[in-house]
Amino acid sequence: MTMKLKHMEMYFMDNDAEGVRVAWFPSHVLKTYIVPRTKLKEAKQLVDHDRLEHGVYFLIGDTADGEKTKIYSGQTTQGVQRLMTHDATKDLDSWNKAILFLADSHTFNKDVISGLELLAIQATKECEKSGRYKVMNGQTPTYQIDIYHQGDVDSYFEDIKFFMGWLGYALIPSEGKKSSRIFHTTHRGVVAQGVYSGERFEVLQGSMVNVAKLPGLKSYQDLRAELLKSGAISKDEKGIYRLNENRSFGTPSGASDFILGGSTNGWTEWKDANGLTLDQVYRAE
Repeated sequence: MTMKLKHMEMYFMDNDAEGVRVAWFPSHVLKTYIVPRTKLKEAKQLVDHDRLEHGVYFLIGDTADGEKTKIYSGQTTQGVQRLMTHDATKDLDSWNKAILFLADSHTFNKDVISGLELLAIQATKECEKSGRYKVMNGQTPTYQIDIYHQGDVDSYFEDIKFFMGWLGYALIPSEGKKSSRIFHTTHRGVVAQGVYSGERFEVLQGSMVNVAKLPGLKSYQDLRAELLKSGAISKDEKGIYRLNENRSFGTPSGASDFILGGSTNGWTEWKDANGLTLDQVYRAE
């Protein structure tokens, strides 16, 4: 198999790995800005932010482990300055990070950014259906991408999807992961399935939940109670409790603790179709 490499450049503002970051592909026009909400003033100091003001952005509301990430999509002709408006309002107060995709006004004219906003909202709402996100947008825009801009919009959005996936916010529905290697557990008679991205472990809809045994961590106990109350965990016709939507966890052990109860080692608990543990697949190889 021929190896394919993708070249990306990145700068860290004030040498802070968790602060404002700027990334781009050298041969492409758009730049990606990752801006923590607490660093909005610093982001305004970037030398090119007043030149690259047109584009789309995502507001991210990261939540506790196992809960859905909140996400909002919008367009801007003001660049980073647009975030100041969101910071001052209460209707979207749960966001803690912004990801902007910006270019100059000639490249990203109004038709292009409207098309990108449409694709962004459509993508996040499709992900919401599979349980990945809680989308904070209201109605999907009725904008129609004309034939003269469709090719450019689609190309730019492929870059956006790549960067969002790299940052841990994939813009494909969770069902798309079913082509990945699926891991399972049958411990204590509980049958559950999930997939591992390398960063997070996602338990798949239909997995059984051992409600008779509480997880060791109170946060997982509270999450269980919340999902039972909302119906996201419910009894099937045989009286078995099942997860009715996908749920993502920061670690394989967090996922198995939530499903099985108690304290578990997810690296040895989750196994693939050949009986290999997650540890054998990802660490031994």
